[in-house]
Amino acid sequence: MEKVLRVDTTDKTRFEFGLDKPLELKGDWAVTADFHVPLYDAKLVNMFLDDAKDHKSLLIAGDFLNGDSLSQYYPKQKSAGIEKEISEAKALMEILCSNFKNIVFLRGNHDYRYTKSAEYRETFVDSMTEVFKDVPRHGCKLQFSNLDHCYITSNKERYFIAHPDSYSKNPLNNPLAIATVKKCHVLTAHTHHCAMGWDPSGEFVVGELGGFFSIPQTEYLQGTTTYPNWCNGYWFITSGKPYMISYGARSLRCISNGK
Repeated sequence: MEKVLRVDTTDKTRFEFGLDKPLELKGDWAVTADFHVPLYDAKLVNMFLDDAKDHKSLLIAGDFLNGDSLSQYYPKQKSAGIEKEISEAKALMEILCSNFKNIVFLRGNHDYRYTKSAEYRETFVDSMTEVFKDVPRHGCKLQFSNLDHCYITSNKERYFIAHPDSYSKNPLNNPLAIATVKKCHVLTAHTHHCAMGWDPSGEFVVGELGGFFSIPQTEYLQGTTTYPNWCNGYWFITSGKPYMISYGARSLRCISNGK
């Protein structure tokens, strides 16, 4: 009987694909997401900068950019086209760089439209590096990640921060589902909602990050829609504790005390 050929499992190089590993961040961080530049609330960003004055590190958990003109979806908001978007994004990023020593920018589904528009010939890191290449950094370290998630460890408390593709109209559904897998605190973006709670075990904090989006300036929200009311907000992880500042549909400010 003729011998059967088999795969050489000792040649490890054949199975190395260079996959990215999630960033492992340490210490205290301001945690934000969903700016959707140029459709962002500038006054709210300034309020955030005032609240963040004691933090040196900023995490942007995706969707800093809107990418409406690069989307497959219609209608497209011509008043917020790509030239205005890139110009405003650069200006805002310079302001953020002047306020923080470290900025980490995770991949969001809207930001990723830039990579898709290049037909995936470049990575997300390459796309964002090109967009922000000439932004004055003011000594700030600006780092991009090809992944939609990272970890933050602060005072021995571990947080999983993500911009998942999945969307739920039900508050906290995404971070609750992820916490059962990750077994740590979970904060997620993408749903344009801001809230804090506990997983069923009562051990892990779960939360949604909110954002800085301007509802009155977002064209597709002015029509008939079944989207829940969006809630802006931002978070701080300080000495292991989560602090949330959120704004409801009527811009009522709510502050958690981190306990």
